[in-house]
Amino acid sequence: MDRETIESVLAAAQSYVASLDDDEMGYEEIEAETQLIDAFGIQEIGNDAHRCVTWLCVLASQKVLYGWAALECEGDLPSQTIEAVSKWVQGKVQPADWEPLCNPAEARRNGRVIVDCDACRAEPIASAAAHTARFAITASPEDAVQVLSDVFTAISEGVYWSERDPMDFQKWVGMVAIPAALELRHLSEAELYS
Repeated sequence: MDRETIESVLAAAQSYVASLDDDEMGYEEIEAETQLIDAFGIQEIGNDAHRCVTWLCVLASQKVLYGWAALECEGDLPSQTIEAVSKWVQGKVQPADWEPLCNPAEARRNGRVIVDCDACRAEPIASAAAHTARFAITASPEDAVQVLSDVFTAISEGVYWSERDPMDFQKWVGMVAIPAALELRHLSEAELYS
């Protein structure tokens, strides 16, 4: 991406971080997410901008992906999905079939659909993974915005790595994930779970 686009993305990331005013995702935050994704200037599927935003979705999803197993959800479709999208971004290796990756896994435990308070933690994880795959094949900004919203929701419902409070998600996106996404760089465990 050119210098002007990168500067636009970084400015949009600052606005996104500044949209943080409480613990709820509201209109202003969603608008800031939309502006952040639009700042990349995606022109076509598979171009550099699209790959960077897809990588941002991968990194955001990875931040909460461990919660699927921690909540004892059956299967590993969310992990498989993020792994497949990651391989596509990093090496342009196409999954054999995108369709199952684009549908959220059903959160089940002991053969039953999770309907207790863990549903609000597990469902956004599955949704984030599926929307990451959808974004990879469509470049629809709404899918990328949904990934960020889903990850925010999972974190706000208690899916975070440590006993200490994690960095506010918007700050993490602006300060950690965006720079890594622009470089298509993997995050260290410390960066991922900060």
